[in-house]
Amino acid sequence: MNHSTSNQIPSSYRQRIDRVMWTLALLNLVICLAVGVLNGSWPTVAGFALTAVPLAYLITRTWAGTLLSGMTMAALFMGFAALLIDQTQGMIEAHFSIFIMLSTLILYCDWQVILAGAGVIAAHHVGFTYLQYLGWVHIYQGVTPSNVMHLIMCLAMHAGAVVVHTVILGYLSNTLRQVIGDGLSITDFAREAEQGKLDAEFTQEQRRRPAIEAIASMQAKLTSVLKEVRQTAVTVHTLSAETTEAQQILHQQAQRSAEQIERTASSTEELSTTTRQNAAEAERTNQLASKTGETVRQGAESVAKLSETMSHIDEGARDIAKLLGEIDNITFQTNLLALNASVEAARAGEQGRGFAVVANEVRGLSERTAHTAQSIRERVDHSNQQVKSGVEQVSTTGELMQRVVEAFQQVSSRMNEITTSSHEQNQGIETLNASILEMQEALTLSASSIDSTKGVAERLEEAAQYLTTTIGYFHLENETAQTSTLQEHAFRQSIESPDGAAADREWQESARPLTPA
Repeated sequence: MNHSTSNQIPSSYRQRIDRVMWTLALLNLVICLAVGVLNGSWPTVAGFALTAVPLAYLITRTWAGTLLSGMTMAALFMGFAALLIDQTQGMIEAHFSIFIMLSTLILYCDWQVILAGAGVIAAHHVGFTYLQYLGWVHIYQGVTPSNVMHLIMCLAMHAGAVVVHTVILGYLSNTLRQVIGDGLSITDFAREAEQGKLDAEFTQEQRRRPAIEAIASMQAKLTSVLKEVRQTAVTVHTLSAETTEAQQILHQQAQRSAEQIERTASSTEELSTTTRQNAAEAERTNQLASKTGETVRQGAESVAKLSETMSHIDEGARDIAKLLGEIDNITFQTNLLALNASVEAARAGEQGRGFAVVANEVRGLSERTAHTAQSIRERVDHSNQQVKSGVEQVSTTGELMQRVVEAFQQVSSRMNEITTSSHEQNQGIETLNASILEMQEALTLSASSIDSTKGVAERLEEAAQYLTTTIGYFHLENETAQTSTLQEHAFRQSIESPDGAAADREWQESARPLTPA
């Protein structure tokens, strides 16, 4: 709203002043009547009251609040002052009523009203000075009608006093007019500000006055602050909306993470159980491998003893072969002796026939012995070959048993390592399971914190939207369409959100008391 016409006193103000002036006019009438009753001049007062007062009332009633109404009241006041001067035969105290009446006209805040009153009283003094010169009235007390110079001097002195007083009152009325105009401008500004309108404009002439300048400075500062608050509110609303959305996503992710961790905890528990079983199985397998290794070691020792025994058998077979060689030698010599005996018996003839028989029997026995020795040799050779083969097999078996013992020792060592690793793995999995349980508890607390933060973000968003709505109640100076568009976009987002409709109704109900009646 433009307050360039704020120096124009409104008609309603003049009407209020008219009512005040009428109260003073009636008081003057009472004073004049009282003086008239005391000195017998009441008929003059009654005549003035019956003519001037109704006419003035008609004018002020018809043109209430106008310049004519003010001038009419000024003329009526000066009429009462002239009436009082006439009633008191020009007492100097009665002349004071002129200045009192002129001073009351300052309430009209118009030098023209004061000038009209001064003109009326000036015309009265000029006319009544002439009438006193004629001897018809007495306006200056102590002045004889024949003393023209004295009358002129009294007129000049009164006129000068009235002029000076009129000039001073004119200046004061103009100043009061500006003060009242500024007060009215400030009042209008306050009423418009109450309705949220802070876009009032003041002229450069108004800004030269301290009160308007202070109001304009306050308006500029308040407008700047509200603009910053509005921008901040829109920013907070946007950020809170993004925070709410991020909290929603984080809440969903936390729920999924909680489910994943729960499944991981279940799998880890199963894995821990399986690992404990594997560790127990590995322990039992290690014990079985240790027992088997001990058995294999004992078998290797038995094979070594068997190899030693086979070596002794081989040596015995070689000794038997040597003995068979001696038997062959003895059989050969026996056969040779039997042959020599047969030859000698043949030479002896009939006497050596019995010895020949014995020699033949010995030779037959020798041949059987040789044959038996040959069979024994063949069997001993066969046994010797088998013993050699057995010794070789036993030696090979011993080497294999030694390798088996070494392999079982390695298996036992590996089983020990596996057992140790299984125990360590079991401890690690149990530690991991405990950590997962702690993570699950921490995630539960985080989910609770996220829910709490989500509630705070939602309340912050509601507060930001309410603040934006509240700031939107004010019409700021030089408000751009961009801010309005941004605000409308923020409101549209709030309305389109799941809880936007209920929240918007809440904000509207909260902002409703700000709406002017």
